[in-house]
Amino acid sequence: MIHSLLAFYAATGLWEATDPSHRGCRLGHPCIVTDVRACARLLYLAKFHHSYGSCVDWSPDHIFCVELDSVDERQAFPACAECGVLIEIQGLILANRRLLDDGTQVSTDEDFRIVERSLSGYLRAYELRRDAHVRDLIKAKSGLLREELQYAQSGISLSRLKDEEVEENSL
Repeated sequence: MIHSLLAFYAATGLWEATDPSHRGCRLGHPCIVTDVRACARLLYLAKFHHSYGSCVDWSPDHIFCVELDSVDERQAFPACAECGVLIEIQGLILANRRLLDDGTQVSTDEDFRIVERSLSGYLRAYELRRDAHVRDLIKAKSGLLREELQYAQSGISLSRLKDEEVEENSL
């Protein structure tokens, strides 16, 4: 299972984007590690913000925006705004997990506790937001299904439908 998760992170660019050494890279500024305009973190952030329409602050004319070039990337940034929030939290979770795994960026016990608490908070936030989003999706789908059934059954006598169903089942 971990292999498929790591493959997903790699295919979407999230793994490289959460490299602990790039955590200080900010959109609109050169990479703090390579001093180039677009490191993996900056490209990922540009795709994320462009996908969710929040790129206007740092790229008003879409100068720094990057289009999604693969099916994996398009799946990684669904059009749903709530999913965008979950993706953002997912990135924070992975970045903090990688900080703990890296060992060089978190050097003191206090640093470790701070990152660990942050990771715990992000995990809880992800769980709460995901559960709420799933409930909303189920509720919306249930309402749509009820409307579909009402439309499909309109003008048809339910007793007639039940009689035909009984007749078919007895054959």
